[in-house]
Amino acid sequence: MEGELDSRSLSGRIVLLCLVDLEQEQSTPAHTGEVVRESRDLLDSVERDLVDSLSEAAVNRALNRLEADGLVEMSSPAGTSPTGKGRPKYTLAVDPAEVVEPLADDSEVAPLAEQVQTV
Repeated sequence: MEGELDSRSLSGRIVLLCLVDLEQEQSTPAHTGEVVRESRDLLDSVERDLVDSLSEAAVNRALNRLEADGLVEMSSPAGTSPTGKGRPKYTLAVDPAEVVEPLADDSEVAPLAEQVQTV
């Protein structure tokens, strides 16, 4: 999986680390807005040479791509409206260690991976 994560976009790698952190806090499944907030908190915890913040659109694109590739699972809310609207929620589909360990060696996101080291 390490090579697979290395080829991910920067936003995709950050979103994966956010989901690991949310999972450790028992806050998954999480909707896009929660992942955006987590990314801000996580990015605030390290020096911002990496990126200032991720937009909701960037997080949404990353979640959709990660879900299509089987790294993230999407669940639809139980109480959708008659028009089918609702906020899908996401959770990791892989073991958190399979995300954190390879990304801890990734120079771009290593500081973030250190913040979410698995217990």
